[in-house]
Amino acid sequence: MNNNLERIYYFDSLRALAIIGVVLLHSAAPLLYEFNNISKVNWHVANIYDSVTRWSVPIFFMISGYLNLNSTGKPIIFYKKRFAKILIPFIFWAICYYLFSLYLNPTIYLIPSLFDISTYKVFFTQLLFGPIYYHLWFIYSILILYLLNPLLKMFIARFSTKTICWTLIIYFISISINNILNLMFGIGTNTSGLANIIGYFSYGLLFVGYYVLGYLLGKIDINTINMKFINFLGVAGLLITIIGTYLITSYNQGIFNAYFYHYLNFNTLVVSIWVFTLLKSKTKKPSTLILLLSKYSFGIYLIHILFIELLNKLQINITLFNLLLSIPIFTIVVLFMSIIAVWFMSKIPLLKKVVP
Repeated sequence: MNNNLERIYYFDSLRALAIIGVVLLHSAAPLLYEFNNISKVNWHVANIYDSVTRWSVPIFFMISGYLNLNSTGKPIIFYKKRFAKILIPFIFWAICYYLFSLYLNPTIYLIPSLFDISTYKVFFTQLLFGPIYYHLWFIYSILILYLLNPLLKMFIARFSTKTICWTLIIYFISISINNILNLMFGIGTNTSGLANIIGYFSYGLLFVGYYVLGYLLGKIDINTINMKFINFLGVAGLLITIIGTYLITSYNQGIFNAYFYHYLNFNTLVVSIWVFTLLKSKTKKPSTLILLLSKYSFGIYLIHILFIELLNKLQINITLFNLLLSIPIFTIVVLFMSIIAVWFMSKIPLLKKVVP
């Protein structure tokens, strides 16, 4: 197997598992805020499911970084291809989710609100500073990283791999130390809440580390990596996330604290590196299902929240039976509905561009 095919194969596996992880964590998330209202066993189950999937979104940043920082051609060509692919679905789904949020709001009558100028003012404000709906924050972040891509390519071309590695180490350690100091002493800035202060486009700049990290990990010869050590770090990162989230939420009198869930904290970083390198080292030719999930992963990401919300509104949710089974089953149902919807939309000329 040549190196190009290998890269295609493990990226397919990464995309597929990452989109499963995203749907799973969004399915389990509501119960994390019910620490004092549900049994501790149920809360722990939800916490475990959510904790073991926190690497999903960083993996998407890393894949994008590798592919885009290896792109050739002039920046104008890059911008034309990438922005055309992401802006059309972004605007379409922003409109859809804004209308959906109006529909779900019991204090608003949908049809009359469409004739109210304030409805459109709120929409454009949320569109610019975001997000319209919580999962769309990723689109703001990836857009700003696309914009920076030519500058990042210049940075990579100018400096050695060793220099880039040390820059990333200092970058991630600095953010982790800042978050620890903020948690313990109120010093510094809570990076997870920074988006509400500086806007979601600016917030995306914080993920430049994952973007460049994906490029480096994609380039590294997997045989030179000590996988036993990476495996140890990955498992340790998962345990820190699971146990740390329980301890900090318990200490907070049951009010959920997502500190250990934050994508920029060290525990999530090492798990993301572990998953990336593990699949790079183990992936052979993926199955048809993996290829299907990979192909439609972006469309699934955009639409899956719609199905989660609709099912919940119909009282079809993860609390119907034992959570150990209900969360993965609910995830499978949402994934199935999302794949069918995305596949169907991709066959319609006017809609295929909104599920690229």
